[in-house]
Amino acid sequence: MKLKKIIIVTCCVIIASLGILLTGCSDSNSDKYADSPYVGVWMIDHFELEGKESPYPGLFAFTFNADGSASLEDVSETVEGTWEPTEDGVKFTDVEEDTYITYEDGNLKMEIEHEKGKVMMYFYKKE
Repeated sequence: MKLKKIIIVTCCVIIASLGILLTGCSDSNSDKYADSPYVGVWMIDHFELEGKESPYPGLFAFTFNADGSASLEDVSETVEGTWEPTEDGVKFTDVEEDTYITYEDGNLKMEIEHEKGKVMMYFYKKE
């Protein structure tokens, strides 16, 4: 009877140890950027075209998640993608292209081409 109890306890310890080891070896990237200052929602503040600043007339926001997923939302659609930090900001990648966004003075800024010239868009982090 005593031997049977020892075997049962030993098996329980081995099973618990394997569970701990396998959990510790998981390849989860669910929070690979959890400490990044970029994680969160970044709303557009204003844009600049030909040296003139103007408020943005609508919704335009990036969401950067701790697991590396991301989205870009405007009035008409949401584009899903991924993001990663770069030396000077963030790289947002969707199915079509990579977009590089720079970080400066606590804000993000993104340059895009427009028919009237280059447009600089400025974003603040939503609290």
